[in-house]
Amino acid sequence: MLTRTVSLYKNAYSGLSRSTWLLSLVMLVNRSGTMVIPFMTIYLTQSSMGYSIGQAGAVIGVFGLGAVCGGWLGGRLTDRIGFHRVQLVTLTGGGLLFMLLGQMKSYPLICGCTFLLSVVNESFRPANSTAIAAYSKEENRTRSISLNRLAINLGWAVGGAIGGILASINYHLLFWVDGATNLLAAGLLRWFLAPSSVTAPGQRIEKEPGPALSPYKDRVYLAFIVCTIFFASCFFQLFSVLPVYYKTTLGLHEYMIGLLMTLNGLIYGAYCCMILLTTGEITAMPFMNSFWISRTSNSNRGQYAGLYTIAWSTAQVLGPAGGAEVAQHWGFRPLWWLVGSTCLLTAAGFRRLLRQIKPVVHA
Repeated sequence: MLTRTVSLYKNAYSGLSRSTWLLSLVMLVNRSGTMVIPFMTIYLTQSSMGYSIGQAGAVIGVFGLGAVCGGWLGGRLTDRIGFHRVQLVTLTGGGLLFMLLGQMKSYPLICGCTFLLSVVNESFRPANSTAIAAYSKEENRTRSISLNRLAINLGWAVGGAIGGILASINYHLLFWVDGATNLLAAGLLRWFLAPSSVTAPGQRIEKEPGPALSPYKDRVYLAFIVCTIFFASCFFQLFSVLPVYYKTTLGLHEYMIGLLMTLNGLIYGAYCCMILLTTGEITAMPFMNSFWISRTSNSNRGQYAGLYTIAWSTAQVLGPAGGAEVAQHWGFRPLWWLVGSTCLLTAAGFRRLLRQIKPVVHA
């Protein structure tokens, strides 16, 4: 069984460039330390911090607001100075800021540091998405994105399990480990993927026949962004309100919550809800990334990636904050009905959008 599984994955990802594999390794290391945001609501509400679920949701919303700024900034910087520099600076800066956030005690300082962290941390995403496109060929781009997504999910598995253990010991350990993995990922990026050592099939800058289309003038893409915001708003409940539901309503220990986060990364176990959520995630996201990349050129890819990041960041403002408010005033059951209904409407929106897709001409 194990041999068959290994063979399946080997066949699925064979033929990808060395740089793609190395970038996925960087993502695996980085995401293996993803602990602070999934446990942030519990940290603020259940530990000695003593804030309400509404205040905790607002902090996650502040993170999303900073991420909107980070998505725009990261996209602009990627097109101007290159994806490698942006990734290196943001990983390093994010690592240091995670450690700093763990030292904050007052609510205003927590909000301010969270905003700054999110600006730096989320500026990484457009650069990383652009790097995936640069390190892959058009015919294997979706598989390259899937490999990157697999690395992220495996990182979530490790981070969720270890995070649950660390949270049961001391919540402050989460900030140190999350920051340290960011710094380690920056070191790996600098060592293995320095521009001088990388050969990537898509890295050549080609002359284009005319000005590239702006993502803000691409109507189909803007409609796609709206659907993405609704999709992501539902998705972020998984890492903001859902852990609190597990803790307060189901009475699960932090260790068990960490194991459920691991299920999201591995699709392993008998928890049907988490399996369905994970299946939807890994099915949708690689194709969503392939869609926006297919509409770009070398000169505007960073801006398209930035707007895609802004969509997710906007959802990180609306989703957790809105979900927390609904849960606090009306309870968790109405929230889950609302999330399910929104997912169905969003699926209908994506289906309708699919019928309107036309190739983008950069002229």
